[in-house]
Amino acid sequence: MSANSYGTSNFTNSRAGICKWAQKKAMNKIFFMRHGENIANITKEFSYKNVDYSLTEKGILQAKQTAEYFLNKEINFIYSSPLKRAYETAKVISDYINVNQTKQKRYKSPKNNDIQVSTCPRK
Repeated sequence: MSANSYGTSNFTNSRAGICKWAQKKAMNKIFFMRHGENIANITKEFSYKNVDYSLTEKGILQAKQTAEYFLNKEINFIYSSPLKRAYETAKVISDYINVNQTKQKRYKSPKNNDIQVSTCPRK
């Protein structure tokens, strides 16, 4: 069997062959999620780098419920922002599903003065 330009062999020219080949080739999945509830969510406070609250009890429960969802999924890495709310959410999940967690500084929220708000002029 010779390989074609896609790296598959001639046996994949049939539909069944393509399906068998695709099942052997794992596709990466990326899951994005928001952190669990923290005080800023309750007070409607704009939270960013300098406003860094821990999770509330409800936020911890939300993280545990999310961990249940991921329990039977193949998860290889968990990356999170270093902010408390994100790190704590990821920690609950990583402990529950036994996957290492890594903080990524580049995943932080922007500084308040980096956010530009534009409004439409009133007539």
